[in-house]
Amino acid sequence: SQIKNRATNVFLILFWDLLPGFWLGGGGGSVSVVERNHRQTTGLSVSVSLSLPPPLPPLSPPTPLSPPPPPPPRPLSPERPRVSLLQRSPSSPVVCHATGFYPDRVVVFWRRDGQELHEQVDPGEVLPNHDGTFQVSVDLDLTAVPQEDWGRYECVVQLKGIEDISTPLDPALIRTNGGKSHLLVFILVGVAVAAVVVAAAVVGVFVYQKRNGEWIKLSRRTNT
Repeated sequence: SQIKNRATNVFLILFWDLLPGFWLGGGGGSVSVVERNHRQTTGLSVSVSLSLPPPLPPLSPPTPLSPPPPPPPRPLSPERPRVSLLQRSPSSPVVCHATGFYPDRVVVFWRRDGQELHEQVDPGEVLPNHDGTFQVSVDLDLTAVPQEDWGRYECVVQLKGIEDISTPLDPALIRTNGGKSHLLVFILVGVAVAAVVVAAAVVGVFVYQKRNGEWIKLSRRTNT
């Protein structure tokens, strides 16, 4: 009877006191869950030992990505820019585009009759190219300028270490998108003319065969 009562008390202690009244102790991969002393009520002290797996090793930090390679070094001597005049349409501004120069300290401007223009112009910022050189564009508004006065204008590019590059505003030097449209018009006109010629040839052959057949029939009738 005493053994049964003690076993019941142990079960009650485990059920009742493990949650609200336990503490952890020990080390080296084992943990002891010890129930509070109940000697005053039951005369028993219960302890339970649990074995835990060894701790996992710490995770190694991720390998940082290597930075991109630096751009190729540029020569110390300046590089001469390539200058071109561009225009999207006859009503668009004329763009003086300089590219391929180095270093980036360049001056690009329009001038009229030898004087630098501060109006009618829209300068752009210097932008880098993929090869380490730079480019820049300056627009010139010619809305109120008749074409016969275009010869008074020129684009000037100044870069330290090279001579100034002066490009006159010549319509023959301007690269436009109109060239492609003119070529397309010529192609369409050529196709239309070829279609008319082929149609005329077919009609002519048909008429010739028809007339030739009628002539043969008429000659047969006269012979009979």
